[in-house]
Amino acid sequence: MGYTGPGYAILSLIVTDRYIWCLDVKGVLFCSGLPNGSLSWQRFEENVHQVALSPSGSLLWKVEQKTMTAYACGKVTIKGKRHWYKALDDTEFVALGDETAWIIRTNGDMYIQTGVGE
Repeated sequence: MGYTGPGYAILSLIVTDRYIWCLDVKGVLFCSGLPNGSLSWQRFEENVHQVALSPSGSLLWKVEQKTMTAYACGKVTIKGKRHWYKALDDTEFVALGDETAWIIRTNGDMYIQTGVGE
């Protein structure tokens, strides 16, 4: 079964139990509930360099394109207002577990931050 993606060329794709997330090459993050036949894409956020979700889908972080700053989303939902909390400057990449964030800084150093799911 084929689906139509959102926006422009898709750069990355993340799937959780409830949602599917796509980041396009222009830095626009889209999301949709998992399909009951079709996907209903919603524009979620702009100016995104990279996005990470935990395996359970309860943690969502983004790295902004222009500032390369990582932000954590206070509550992951595809509707309503989102509150982003600054996590770390000079971030290139983030990978999330349900309790940890693995971070690669723009200088190439790697860090782990624990207790992020609390």
